[in-house]
Amino acid sequence: MFTFIRRLVLFLVGFALPIEYLSVDLGIIITPIKVSTALMIGAVVLRLAFEGRSLPRDRLLPWISLLLLSVAISAVWGWSEEIPLANVATLSLTWVSVIILYVALNYLIDDARDLDTVVVALAIGGVFVAVSAALGLGFQVESSEGARQGGYGGNVNQLGANLSIAFPLTVMWMLQSKDSLIRGSAFLFLSIHLAGIVGTLSRSTYLAVAVMFVFWLVRFARKGTGVRLLIPGLVLIIGVAFLAPASFYERLLTVAPDQQSQDHSVQVRLRNQLPDAISMFSSNPLIGVGMLRSPGWSIEFGTRYGNVIHNSYLQIAAEHGLLGLVPFSAISLLAWLQISMVIRSARMRNASEAVRSLGTRAVFVQIALLGVFVNSMTHATLRDKGPWLIFAFTTILVRLMRRETAATSRIAAPASSGATAMDALPARP
Repeated sequence: MFTFIRRLVLFLVGFALPIEYLSVDLGIIITPIKVSTALMIGAVVLRLAFEGRSLPRDRLLPWISLLLLSVAISAVWGWSEEIPLANVATLSLTWVSVIILYVALNYLIDDARDLDTVVVALAIGGVFVAVSAALGLGFQVESSEGARQGGYGGNVNQLGANLSIAFPLTVMWMLQSKDSLIRGSAFLFLSIHLAGIVGTLSRSTYLAVAVMFVFWLVRFARKGTGVRLLIPGLVLIIGVAFLAPASFYERLLTVAPDQQSQDHSVQVRLRNQLPDAISMFSSNPLIGVGMLRSPGWSIEFGTRYGNVIHNSYLQIAAEHGLLGLVPFSAISLLAWLQISMVIRSARMRNASEAVRSLGTRAVFVQIALLGVFVNSMTHATLRDKGPWLIFAFTTILVRLMRRETAATSRIAAPASSGATAMDALPARP
């Protein structure tokens, strides 16, 4: 019974993750992700109470703890510099919520089926927000290239980042299934995700998707599962080329605009954000200028740009200093190393079928992780839940791979010494 409840909660978490602009006011603002987070905390408490299971081994957790310490110091520092307490508290709680998501997923996901439950739900949630954007519901913003649709996914860059994570994970789901109906549904979902990405007019997402595709093409396309994706991949690319609206191409041209262009935002950011971020970091390298202080600092002491820094690493360096930048960089590096280890293990000659299956999942989690890194270089994604979902998946896949490898070794060892595989199994109580 608890297994069913746990997987239902995991499904709701995956579905709610990309929904950022749908809420109900019941005295307090209720959102899908808040409800799913509360349910996830409840599931963790139930498991602790009835099973007494401790937290799994996690190399990222010490660095996450240090990052939370930097958030606390940055919050106090920002408040002392006259940032409203309500703003500081809201942002601090957002940080805490993404860490809760990471820890709870790592605690609740026991096997590959649990992980796939979150992936399928995320794919469906991505369809929901993409369709809402296409229908003109939820968040919209005008630009010189036309309306940018965020739908119930919220900010257009945030929607684009979440869909760019959902896309490779949906490909993973499609490959893991042998059912033609499920594969057809997954391909339909991919088409809708891609249409949603195009509709955001988010240059950071376009860049992330392009880098992810090139990475897959160079590293994996000629190996096993990659060959099976070439035809559907080409179909999607051709579809975008012929069906994308004119605003899509106009938005791409703003990366290097001519003199007549109304949008020089890329050049303005490159000219102002880097020197501002370096100046803020230099003014207090250890703890930065404080939470939410970067726009005001820019106006008072810098280039007068006065906007959020569209780079996660620069933003955390400016507002949290080394105390935040070092642990966040360590988390990113360790996540990449972890998922690379799973892929290498799955390619070993003696790898079991279960480990190879985990390796296939790891390939697409690594592609999604690369998308997170690219989006983080061009957009402030630090407090979005999507990156922390992927960080959790890297830790979970390492744990599942080690468990499968250990199980295979226990069964194989007696056979090599003349015993049967059944002798390796524990005796019935």
